[in-house]
Amino acid sequence: MLGIYAIIHTPTGRRYVGQSIRIKTRFREHRKALRTGTHYNAKLQRAWTAHGEAEFAFVVLEECVLELLTEREQAHIDQQAYFNTSLCAESPMRGQHHTQETRAKMRKAWDTRDRHVNKGAVRSAETRAQISAALKGRPLSADTKAKMSATRKGKALPPGTGAKISAGKLGVSNTKVRKAVRCIESGQVFESLKATAEHFKGDDGHLSKHLKGRTPTFRGHTFEFVTLTNP
Repeated sequence: MLGIYAIIHTPTGRRYVGQSIRIKTRFREHRKALRTGTHYNAKLQRAWTAHGEAEFAFVVLEECVLELLTEREQAHIDQQAYFNTSLCAESPMRGQHHTQETRAKMRKAWDTRDRHVNKGAVRSAETRAQISAALKGRPLSADTKAKMSATRKGKALPPGTGAKISAGKLGVSNTKVRKAVRCIESGQVFESLKATAEHFKGDDGHLSKHLKGRTPTFRGHTFEFVTLTNP
């Protein structure tokens, strides 16, 4: 598959954007490097190590022809590419080595960008849909659940939410429902399958088969389940 992909930190929506002519293979390469702590992107690696694999989603942003890969990657980088160390899709610095002094300046610049680039940012509907699609059916780790729980503690509910919850609870009955057995011929109702079988001096297993429609009668009678309610 040719196209543009993203590695998204789902709680914040921050993402790394890339292009590939074999996206599935590229995903495997990224995962292997991140899991072993050897990924070339130090910022992405730090986030992965700090938050854990469960908080990251691998998403295909779009498929496109080979000639448009760089152009489309640049479009997505311009939209949002928090983890990308280069904001140019053509990577003009690839293969060149920076001095220690230059690296220190770049790190300082990126640290400053870290504090402001996503401040107050609102995820687009497209980004939210991509994250949702990637996480469907995906179980959360115990660590992630604990973090989410800690984040929610003390967090006030949006206006009107409390009223909606209360309204939803109104009219909910505490009535307990239980299943009983009734003899159709006599109208007698017994509180359980076992009690019915004992009364008619039979086996509750045979009665169960009758109630499931496997036998026409039980001890010469027909029976059915009925529902009883207790306040």
